[in-house]
Amino acid sequence: MRRVALMTVVCALQGCAVMFWPNTHQRIPELSGRVTLHGIPATGAHVSVFASRSSKEQSVPTFQTEVGSDGAFSFHGHRAFSLFMVMGDPISSWALVIDQDGQKYNGWSNSRIGYAERQLALACELADPEKQYIEGRGICRAAP
Repeated sequence: MRRVALMTVVCALQGCAVMFWPNTHQRIPELSGRVTLHGIPATGAHVSVFASRSSKEQSVPTFQTEVGSDGAFSFHGHRAFSLFMVMGDPISSWALVIDQDGQKYNGWSNSRIGYAERQLALACELADPEKQYIEGRGICRAAP
């Protein structure tokens, strides 16, 4: 144990960018929400969550589900374990995409410095897809 502590101090004093430090961090938040079309639940819509922009481009979702009869969906989120900690702030990047009858909607995009939120509730209205670029995140809004 003393060796680990000594190595950590030496590494920190030398300006190492990575050090041994077992940790868990939130990569994708616990998500819940409701998808509607003109205020009516969008039954049959598929919701997919991608861990990063590159996985979105390769069409490899981390999570996917079909909304229920009430338009609701939920995901447990994803926490990652690592033996090493990178000095500095991590980059959180994930995206939520809604597919309704073959039409894809950018529901929510998150790419920022820092950790992902622990939980996020969304309200997604498919009726006006042009609004998805107003805030730059997508057609979903953070629900109160």
